[in-house]
Amino acid sequence: MEYAKITIDPTLLTYVVQALGRVPESLYDLQKIRNLSCGGRPVCQELIDPLKDTLPERLEIVRGDFSIIGKMSRLKKLAISAVPVKDFSFLTTCTALENLEISACGTIGCAFLGNLYELRSLSLLGCSGLEHKEEILKLFRLERLSLEGSQISNADCFINCRIKEVHLPEHIRKAEQAKRAELEKQEELEKVSEMHQHVVSFFVCLRYPEVHEKKHN
Repeated sequence: MEYAKITIDPTLLTYVVQALGRVPESLYDLQKIRNLSCGGRPVCQELIDPLKDTLPERLEIVRGDFSIIGKMSRLKKLAISAVPVKDFSFLTTCTALENLEISACGTIGCAFLGNLYELRSLSLLGCSGLEHKEEILKLFRLERLSLEGSQISNADCFINCRIKEVHLPEHIRKAEQAKRAELEKQEELEKVSEMHQHVVSFFVCLRYPEVHEKKHN
């Protein structure tokens, strides 16, 4: 019986080998992985050169193909950094994921997140844009969200949301601080104005008591 090829990016294979401690030979091997970090960090030990070493018959190197991650059904923690992935929809099947970090991967379409109901921690770092970010609010188990370094123009939906711990980009934090400072200034001016009116009223009563009596009769 001939099995279908397992296509995989060479960089991804390097990190998979590091996670497993050996070269995977089947989908079953890949489904054993629970924690995977790919890109951004050097591998601790070069166990394989995907472009030179002889690989198991089922493996086929295809640059830019990270879709095999979607077959890792037991994956609980995943970090992807600075890799050429434009579409993360393959992650919709990784429903066991509890911790996901994607960094420096361009614009991220967040629609795929809607299926990841087990997520407790989500980090989208240094992204050039986030599309459909409202999907994040559907993750009812999410306790920590970090969008630090990401270029988003509006994060109103994450301010005072139910997520316990939210880390927003610096430019958003500064804008919110300026907005709060302006609001506090306005409230202070209103208090001063109100106090001024009370003081004026008090002295009017002292100077013209008959006016005060007329107002209360």
